[in-house]
Amino acid sequence: MRHALFSIYFLTSFALMAQPRFGVNEVRLGGYGGNMLNIYPNMPSHDLQKGAYLDLSFHLRHTDYYAAYNEPTAGYSLSFHDLGNAEVLGHAVGLQRTFQLEQRFGSESPRFVLKENFGLGGIYTTKPYDRSSNPGNNVFGSSLSALVSAGMGLYVNLNNHSIGARFDYLHSSNGHTVLPNVGMNTPTWSLNYAYSFARRYVAERRKFPETEKLIKTWNVLAYGGFGLNQAGGTVRPTNTPTYQKHIIALGATYRYSLINRLSFTVEGYNNETYRLWNNVMQWDPKNPYLGSSALMLMAGHEFIYGRFGMLIQMGLNIYNPTLYRLIGEVEQPTTSNQLKSIIPGRFAVRYYVVSPDFNTSGLFVQAAIKSNMGQADFLEFGIGTLIGRKKAESE
Repeated sequence: MRHALFSIYFLTSFALMAQPRFGVNEVRLGGYGGNMLNIYPNMPSHDLQKGAYLDLSFHLRHTDYYAAYNEPTAGYSLSFHDLGNAEVLGHAVGLQRTFQLEQRFGSESPRFVLKENFGLGGIYTTKPYDRSSNPGNNVFGSSLSALVSAGMGLYVNLNNHSIGARFDYLHSSNGHTVLPNVGMNTPTWSLNYAYSFARRYVAERRKFPETEKLIKTWNVLAYGGFGLNQAGGTVRPTNTPTYQKHIIALGATYRYSLINRLSFTVEGYNNETYRLWNNVMQWDPKNPYLGSSALMLMAGHEFIYGRFGMLIQMGLNIYNPTLYRLIGEVEQPTTSNQLKSIIPGRFAVRYYVVSPDFNTSGLFVQAAIKSNMGQADFLEFGIGTLIGRKKAESE
């Protein structure tokens, strides 16, 4: 069941990041190295993490974004990872849907190019936690986890060839669906070589009157979803079933540029895992439903490209009595844990059913990982709507 959930998340992420494209434009091969961050006590010892990746990139169709951001590309990245401790952590293979934006210096056909890159997909590890054969691996509780990356690189173009240096931050998590789940957090540096089958340079910039009419406008946002996780602490496997959460949110959004949107929401959710904790610990809230619920304020930034959106949120817990008691009575009362009880977060990908380039109203579907101070809390799926002007007027 848990592997099925992540298969659904993995396929959903790829679908949400799909974009119309031309044929294969570029093949890139690189090698990386970096040190996995020790973000939790008693993580297994490890040496330098290293690996290699193969990227395939596709030019996106001519859109407002294509002209404004030179040569945006989407593609796939296949990666191999030596995690620095073969006996406990093993090795891993990752597959991500990727997206790159390009910034140029000085001319339409520059020698030097800066690219921002984002990736979302999954990672398969060969030696996940096992109570009897591998109890020391609290980083990977399951063989399949989500893999998220973000980075920036400087590239030198030599006709159809390119060499580059790139910084990436890699994060993996199974969304707390299988414990333990400390997750991989690794800043990396890499060197790479690429061959481009065709070089397309946009000769001129242009304005986008249709889309620009939708910029600097406020919209109402309504959202509903459900989440799933396993009960227990980050490093305490319980082998329990997954428990559901039911989420509602209401708020407003403000799109301040072609690719940027801010969001502000009030969100509430009821958590079956909290209800289990209340029963097991005999905390016995006066109202069992309210005692296993939470209320939070969230603010975030959404990166938009066509019908695809990538959302990062952070907020403040206004009401979360069970989490407060878990931190105070079950977990260690560290500063990090105290912050987890205060600061919720979310990383999400969205797909808009109606193109946001020409409409401010429309449905979207969302896949996300809800977190507490950056640490995965539960896996989430949902559907929402933006309510605003129906459509931009034609020129």
